[in-house]
Amino acid sequence: MLSVDSLERLTHGDGARALAEAMTWEAPGPAQVERLRRTLDAATASAALEVAQARRSLRGRVDAWATYWCDREGAAQASDDASARWKAERFRDAVPIVDLCCGTGVDLAAIARVASVRGVDLRPERAWMAGRNANASAVVGDVTTLRFDERVAHLDPARREEGSARRLHAWQAMMPDGAFILALSRRLDGLMVKLGPGVEIPADQAPAGAELAVLSRGGRLTQAVLTTGSLARHEGRRLAVLLQKGFEIAGVPTWSPGRGDPAWAPCDAWHRYIAEPDASLERTGLLPVAACAEGLHERAAGLGLCTRPEPPSAPSPWFRWFECVESGPARIDHLTRRLTALNAGEVDVKVRGGAADADTWARTLRGNGTDPLVVFVHRLGQGAEAVIARRLEAAGVEVPSVYSM
Repeated sequence: MLSVDSLERLTHGDGARALAEAMTWEAPGPAQVERLRRTLDAATASAALEVAQARRSLRGRVDAWATYWCDREGAAQASDDASARWKAERFRDAVPIVDLCCGTGVDLAAIARVASVRGVDLRPERAWMAGRNANASAVVGDVTTLRFDERVAHLDPARREEGSARRLHAWQAMMPDGAFILALSRRLDGLMVKLGPGVEIPADQAPAGAELAVLSRGGRLTQAVLTTGSLARHEGRRLAVLLQKGFEIAGVPTWSPGRGDPAWAPCDAWHRYIAEPDASLERTGLLPVAACAEGLHERAAGLGLCTRPEPPSAPSPWFRWFECVESGPARIDHLTRRLTALNAGEVDVKVRGGAADADTWARTLRGNGTDPLVVFVHRLGQGAEAVIARRLEAAGVEVPSVYSM
């Protein structure tokens, strides 16, 4: 674990030079590590290696990764810049804000650009990092007992066990837990809570009128965001968000995996075109809102994969589009023969419902041809089905930025 003293030593003199050198090593070997330890005390040498490795893990997520102060654990829990900017817009021009459990400070920095904010974290080294990274006040404190005057807050409860990579998904397993969050929401004018995208909030413990947004970037979920009071723009609703486009869909969830939506009938066969929904649509239960706007139907209730006969003239960014080649049994031997006949090269395997192991199937099905293909493997009725498809190149997109129901 890093200390404030060891971090301070990295800001000047030999410590700063050691950190700069460590940043040039993608994977430091024993000789490089030994050279650092000969010129620095053990704590400072270890800190330089830790910070350098943590910074590299933030590439593609945090713009200022090369100068960002963090450890590996803090980096793993940090928001990406796109998510932090989206959240910060809710705080624009708000009254003074407190960022509770501010961690290394990605969210604190984004909020500080649009409003007056200070951070609080239980760990002194994290408060030090956050203050440096955000150029804002960050103090040490236990948020469960801290008395503060701010009426609007951002909270990032720990969703990992300290010293472990194991994620905590349960509402009551977070630190601070769901009961604290509920009590805090009743006390404040507005509260925003950063959650893991897989969190399930018990209905009897959800803050009244809360909005739950699920953020997606590049087809992957980044986090869920619970907002209450003055920060909630869609009271009592779910919100799916495409960060890269700034598009949003708000509504009351009607769809669920495996069950579907009773008002949205599935079709009895694959049509020529397949649409794979962004994960945020499925996680929020708002899939039918975007799918019906595109004239899409599920192949089976609750499957998620959608289809239609016509090609997308202006494809919605809420879906990734494919042309169906053929469907058949989900058997390796059958697929190998068919993919060979189709001159398959690289094969991307997309699995739903635990019907197969995607990595194993992708390695097995990769061919010697030139045509990159996609195989969808999923459960259908009592068995499993595989669909061979080709990706469609995305055309220009002209769609509404917000749907609502």
